[in-house]
Amino acid sequence: MAEVRDKKDKRSETRRPVGGRIFWKKPGRNARHMGWLNNTSVSSASFITEASVQPQVGDQVELTDFYNSTKRCKVTRTAPYGGQLSLVACDSVAPDTSG
Repeated sequence: MAEVRDKKDKRSETRRPVGGRIFWKKPGRNARHMGWLNNTSVSSASFITEASVQPQVGDQVELTDFYNSTKRCKVTRTAPYGGQLSLVACDSVAPDTSG
């Protein structure tokens, strides 16, 4: 039996499996790290990156794709992905315009 989810539940959004290299960094920092996009939805994304540099839950990160499109996200979950990689899930957040 299929589970019916409330429209406000993010898990009800259509997720698109995608691939390709991305770069991520913490806002205000110069260090960029490479990752591989896993999937996206309207309000979230997940990517794979090196475990030694993975962001932590609660961190904000800026994701930059092949087209130089940048999306700011807040990390909601990390999980091991093999020996030296981590899967990072994040929700989109509005860019900080206070500066």
